[in-house]
Amino acid sequence: MANSRRIVECVPNFSEGRNKEVIRQITDEIEHSEGVKLLDVDPGEATNRTVVTFVGEPEAVVEAAFKAVKKAGELIDMRQHHGAHPRMGATDVLPLVPVSGITLEECAQLSRQLAERIAKELSIPCYCYEAAAFKPERKNLAVCRKGEYEALPERLGVPESAPDFGDRPFDEGVARTGCTAVGARDFLIAVNYNLNTTSTRRANAVAFDVREKGRPKRDGNPITGKPVRDGKGNRLSCMKITGGSLKNRDEINGEEITGIRIYSGAKYESVDEVTAGSVCAVQGLSNSFPGQGLGFEGQGDEPLLEPVMSYRINLPKRVDARTALPKLKQLEDEDPMLRIMWNEQLRQIRVQLMGKVQTEVLCALIKERFDMDVTMELGGIMYRETVKAPVLGVGHFEPLRHYAEVHLVLEPMPPGSGVSICSDCPEDMLSHEWQQSILTSLASKEHKGVLTGSPIT
Repeated sequence: MANSRRIVECVPNFSEGRNKEVIRQITDEIEHSEGVKLLDVDPGEATNRTVVTFVGEPEAVVEAAFKAVKKAGELIDMRQHHGAHPRMGATDVLPLVPVSGITLEECAQLSRQLAERIAKELSIPCYCYEAAAFKPERKNLAVCRKGEYEALPERLGVPESAPDFGDRPFDEGVARTGCTAVGARDFLIAVNYNLNTTSTRRANAVAFDVREKGRPKRDGNPITGKPVRDGKGNRLSCMKITGGSLKNRDEINGEEITGIRIYSGAKYESVDEVTAGSVCAVQGLSNSFPGQGLGFEGQGDEPLLEPVMSYRINLPKRVDARTALPKLKQLEDEDPMLRIMWNEQLRQIRVQLMGKVQTEVLCALIKERFDMDVTMELGGIMYRETVKAPVLGVGHFEPLRHYAEVHLVLEPMPPGSGVSICSDCPEDMLSHEWQQSILTSLASKEHKGVLTGSPIT
C-alpha cells in the first residue's frame, strides 16, 4: 500500500483586521508559495485580527508560514494596535495542525524549529505552546500571552517569563513586532454567532457559555449552578483585567482583595498579581455584580427586563431575619434580578419579582437550599420617579463637622439613561477633594422621589 501524503494545516493569527491592503500583502506571501493552498482569510474589525488557514506538505507549509511572519513584522506596528482580542505580536499565534501522514509530535518538532528560525533570522522572540511547549505550564496559550503586548517590557529578560527563543531586553524591534507563540495542536472548532445586538456584555455571555474554558466552575450545572464560594462561604468575583494590574491587598470600592485565583476547569492557581488580559476569580468583594465596571470601565448595559412587583418575605417564627438575610443574599448573587433588600423602616425582608409564579419557584428554592418554609406577601408595584424640567435644590454637607451648603440641579435626561452625577463647581471655590467627597456621598445611596417615595431614575 502506498504511503499516504503528508499534509499539515497552518492557522496563523495576524494582528490586523481592518486594513485590507496589509492583509492582502501578507496572504500574497502564502498564495505565492509553492506547495501550499490558501483555504480561508477571516478578518475581524472589532478584534483587529485576521485568521488565515492554509494547507500543504510540512516543508512547504513551514516556509510559507515563515514568509508570512516576516511580511507581518514589516507591515504591522504593535505600538499602534488596538482590538478586542488578546494579542502580543504582529503574528500573534502560529499553530501547526497534523492532517494526514504526520503525527502531532512531528508537528511539535517542526514548530520548535520554526520558532527558532523566526527568532534567529527575523529577531522576533517566540514562545512555544500546546504540544510544542518546553514547559508544562506553557501548553496553555494564556500563560505564554500573560499580560499581552503591554506586559512584554516586564516579561522579557526574566528567566521565569522569557520567550523560548530570541529573549532579549525590550527594544525598538520588539516594540514594533511584539512576540509570537508558535505551537502544534489538534483541530480547533471555531463557532461564530451573528447577534442582534451591539452589546459586548451580551456577546461575552454567549462566549462564556460555549467556550471550553469560559465560565469559572459552578456547583452542578456549569451555567445555571451556584457560583463557587471559598471554604468560608465568601463568594468569588470573576473578572477580566482590561488594563494595568490587580494585586492582593488592593482595595476596590472600600473592600480589600484577599485572594486571586486563575482557573483552568475545576483546578486553580493562587497568584499575587494579575495583569491586563487575565481572567481571574477574586476573593474579598461582597458587593460586586455581573456587568459591573471597575476603574475606567463603564458599567455595561442595563437589564432589558426588571421585576416590577415587591413582595415581603415572611420567615418561620423561630428564624431571625438577621440570620436569614445573608443566606437569601446568596440567591441574589446567583440571580441579581431578585433584588433582595432589608427595609430598615418596616423591619422586613423584601424581594422584587415578576409575579406569583416566580414567588412559588422562589419559596421552593429557599426550602430546598436553606430548609426554611417561607411565604410571600404582595407589597405593591415598584414605581419609578423622574423629572420633566430642571429643578434646583439646596442642602448641606458636613465634612469633619464643617458646614457647607450644596446646590443641586436635577435635569431630565433621555429615557433609560439612569442617574448621572457630576460637578460644575470651580475648584477655587471648593477643592477637588471635597467635591469628590460630595459626589461619592451622593452616589452611595438610592435617592427617593417626593411623590410616592419611589427611586429616582
